[in-house]
Amino acid sequence: MSDGTTIRTNANRRRAIRALLKSYKHIDLVVCEPTGGHEGLLLKECLRAGIACHRVTRSRSRTSSVPTARKARATRSMPPWH
Repeated sequence: MSDGTTIRTNANRRRAIRALLKSYKHIDLVVCEPTGGHEGLLLKECLRAGIACHRVTRSRSRTSSVPTARKARATRSMPPWH
């Protein structure tokens, strides 16, 4: 995890994730990259804590100066919580 200043690693366990989320005074948004399902617990705990979260596929997170119809269709078809 990174807050823009520091980078931290954390165990992928419910208790560790809850403690990590509580250690920050204010979280506006959590963004994570799919890692073979390992991000699922983080997303569940964020939702449980009322923290906005988003899973971003790396290939879709990079934007170009000229968007293509293909990119627009791919983005539009994804549910907002994935």
